[in-house]
Amino acid sequence: MSVAAEESQRASCQMVVQSIDFYRRFSGDGGATFIAREGEQVIGFSLLALAPNVNKLWRPYIAELGVDIRTCGVAVQSIVRAGHRGRGVGGALARARLDHAERCGVQHLFSTVHPSNAPSLRLLNRYGFQELDRKVVYEERVPRVLLYRAAQPAGWLVRLRAHGAWAGSDHGRSDRATGTAG
Repeated sequence: MSVAAEESQRASCQMVVQSIDFYRRFSGDGGATFIAREGEQVIGFSLLALAPNVNKLWRPYIAELGVDIRTCGVAVQSIVRAGHRGRGVGGALARARLDHAERCGVQHLFSTVHPSNAPSLRLLNRYGFQELDRKVVYEERVPRVLLYRAAQPAGWLVRLRAHGAWAGSDHGRSDRATGTAG
């Protein structure tokens, strides 16, 4: 059984398992797929979407930031097989995805996580993602925490006026004005 199908069988699963065509979009110029293996067994995977595969959900945020969509990416899904969690697999996948995004010129990275998925929220926060918003999204109408990470020097903040959230490496704990901190 595939990792995604196995995860979808868990009673507390909050992810939407997609068709194979959904996963095929994350290859070539449209993104990347990262796979963790133990021997021959796939124990986890992570997806990165690159333009033009950046979901329309992110368009208002990208417009508010005033950035070129070609510098944006989305950390789409990351799943680690039960029994392998808590061993650094998710962190290794997240690091590989982030490194690849930076090599591809991604300066603005977005992600969504179910609000009850505390381990994923902690992991993304550890890699510099900050909460933008909470809303019900996608065709499946699922609740999600919307997250953002900028590849900028420490102290860089951006005010997302329309969404009322701070994002950046200061974790929203600053009274400084928009722009580069000195």
